[in-house]
Amino acid sequence: MNGINYDGDGLAGPYDGTPLEHPLLVRQRAVVRLIEQCETGTFLKGTPTLPATAAEYHSRTGRIRPGADPIGVGGLPDARDDLNTLLLDLCHRLVVAGGAFLLGRRIVADMALENERSLRLLVAYGRVHHHIRAIVGIYGQGYCWADLADNPAAVYVLARGQAVATARCHLFLSALFGRDDGAMGLVQLVFPFAATEPADDLAALLTAKGIGHEQVLEAMIAHCRAAGEDGVAAIRRVAARNQDVLIPADRLAGIRQHLQEAMAGLRG
Repeated sequence: MNGINYDGDGLAGPYDGTPLEHPLLVRQRAVVRLIEQCETGTFLKGTPTLPATAAEYHSRTGRIRPGADPIGVGGLPDARDDLNTLLLDLCHRLVVAGGAFLLGRRIVADMALENERSLRLLVAYGRVHHHIRAIVGIYGQGYCWADLADNPAAVYVLARGQAVATARCHLFLSALFGRDDGAMGLVQLVFPFAATEPADDLAALLTAKGIGHEQVLEAMIAHCRAAGEDGVAAIRRVAARNQDVLIPADRLAGIRQHLQEAMAGLRG
């Protein structure tokens, strides 16, 4: 009737005879599938560049600790396998919650973590080194497995908005405490110039994705180009003030030589 087919549970489906599944059933199946992945660890990425134990960071010829690797830090396990098991335990708890939020202090208590900082370190490790995007933290609400939420898109939008707002606040504080201007604070936020190793989540993520100074500069120029005439004018003004860097010295010398020859010809 009217192109709609109703099954025995009263759920509306398309007229081709295939009833639409209840969202709860779809979510339940997703939970079961994710729990299986948690138990087998299949959605954890390989981390061949990370040491198997924290001791390797502390030996005489110790390796440089990359950002967002909390092995042996904040009461977290000293062995990689144990750390990964703990991460899978966290994923399992969030998946079982079915998209509902769990308070950070409850997770800390249930998992016998040292404190909420340990939880944040574990979450950062999962996001950066294992690319687990679905673990979302919202201030005042806790953590959830966003893909299982009633409206995943809304959760990601809210999380992104909070992340941007937090970054701006930290940028302001960085400029305030360092007595730098806002532009320099932004540069220091994006480029870890002083860091001999990736010291935070952002630096570790940039390193993991192979994003360096060149890629960020290219993206900035592309963004200015997309902004229209004002953006292009800004690029030209900056280029004019930085000719010694943006134009190779030999090419700049050749341009000046041609100009001198042209001026001499005009005078003649």
